[in-house]
Amino acid sequence: MSVKLSKPGGLKRKESDNFVSRHEIGDYPNKHINMLNAFQNYGSHLAKEEIYQTPEISMLLTQLRDMKRLIQNNEERFRTLVESMLDCFAVYSAVRDKSGQITDFLLEYVNETACHNFKMTKEEQIGRSFLELRPLYKEAGIFNEFCLVANRGVPLVREKMTYEDPVNKIIYGMFDIRAVKLGDGIAVTWRDITERKKTEEALRHSEERFYKVFHASSIIQTLRRLEDFRYIDVNLTFERVLGYSLEESMGRSCMDLNLWPEVEDRQKYIREIRKNGIVRNLEVKLRSKSGKIKVGLLSADVVALGGEQCVLTNSIDITEKKQLEIEMARLERFNLVGEMAAGIAHEIRNPMTAVKGFLQYLSGKNDCIQYKEYYDLMITELNRANSIISEFLSIARSRAVELKPHNLNDIIESLYPLIQADAMVSDKDIKIELGEIINLNLDEKEIRQLILNLFRNGMEAMQPGRCLTIKTCMDSGEVVLSVQDQGTGIDLEVFEKMGTPFFTTKEKGTGLGLAVCYSIVARHNATIKVNTGSEGSTFYVRFA
Repeated sequence: MSVKLSKPGGLKRKESDNFVSRHEIGDYPNKHINMLNAFQNYGSHLAKEEIYQTPEISMLLTQLRDMKRLIQNNEERFRTLVESMLDCFAVYSAVRDKSGQITDFLLEYVNETACHNFKMTKEEQIGRSFLELRPLYKEAGIFNEFCLVANRGVPLVREKMTYEDPVNKIIYGMFDIRAVKLGDGIAVTWRDITERKKTEEALRHSEERFYKVFHASSIIQTLRRLEDFRYIDVNLTFERVLGYSLEESMGRSCMDLNLWPEVEDRQKYIREIRKNGIVRNLEVKLRSKSGKIKVGLLSADVVALGGEQCVLTNSIDITEKKQLEIEMARLERFNLVGEMAAGIAHEIRNPMTAVKGFLQYLSGKNDCIQYKEYYDLMITELNRANSIISEFLSIARSRAVELKPHNLNDIIESLYPLIQADAMVSDKDIKIELGEIINLNLDEKEIRQLILNLFRNGMEAMQPGRCLTIKTCMDSGEVVLSVQDQGTGIDLEVFEKMGTPFFTTKEKGTGLGLAVCYSIVARHNATIKVNTGSEGSTFYVRFA
């Protein structure tokens, strides 16, 4: 049964009958309560009249009271929710001109967070014009966007809006704004993200600085997880020195890349970083992608990144420094041996010459003919000792050299018949590849000895059926001589001692062959570089 409320025709209203009071703009959350109160008061007033004292009126009043309690609860929850929000919240009603165009908005409600954000109380804001309170928002274009929301009902989502003074160019802050249509107005939430953006910007600058320092560093730098030592990042020097790119290294460990030629180095590094969280100046050997052994001075620290324990490693490539130290030590030994050779060679040779002369005299006498075999053996050994002394003397730095213009190709061609015969006897092959080169100031005898020593070492390193190649070429304006064998390569331990006087791996070697080569090269202001691997070794002599 529906009941239509109407004022009886004979009932006159008094001033006190105006029970629907004016809705105050600042009391937005109580709007529905005020309206229900008005209807309830009006209904109660009518119920006092006898003609309206019916069960239907009583039921309607009960429903109104229940609805009032429900709306009161909802309004209370709404107020509690909005006032406890960390985001700013406000409700605006549209102010329109006669044509229906929005000219402004009136602030109906604002929460405490918004008051704190704008440093104004509710009393100072509610009921005032939007453009009066936020004049710069019109310049920023936000007012026009609010009008679109109120007119068309399309929600507004605007991120990182900068609130600034267009005249003085003062930035007040940055905000994320959301707006939806509410009646003939809008409900707006916004969050001040100024500090967050400042923090993000500072973090971005910090990350950018770290990235530039990390990747532009001239030393090897890597970042790995402490848990499994897998790479998170490597810099450009890591790629240049060891040959592995970031893509090849990401998610892989040193073991996967086979970087540790010596297990003891790896174990010591892991033991120290896990125990102390720090490693300082640990000398280690690292294997590059090409197989070359590099020497590094390694330091590492455990750092926390994104809640994860990581290891930041710095490695200084000291390979050239170590090679220079080895070369300096070798030169010092050469100098010492040379001084010894110059000092004692004559004192040894003089008695040896006398002994050899008497042995030759005795071997020619008829009554000593039965001992001739022994005399010849002693003379042969004296000759061998004399040749060792000659090699010994060739190491001396002070040895005079006769430098004359020669073409290295001519010297090699003159030696070719001799080395070819040597190769054929041992069932090995020899190949000569001579490029177009310039003349050099050389001591021909010493260069012949240098080539023969390198040739014989290469031949002895190969099995029958293999080939040795001698090449000459120009590289960066310098003449390069290379001797390449097809042996099994040089062990690391032997490689480090190579060229040391009296160090040899041959059963009957003197350990002076390569030492003499290094000495000859030094006297010609040249250098020796050696590349070795499982497929053989190549000696490069570069003449500056």
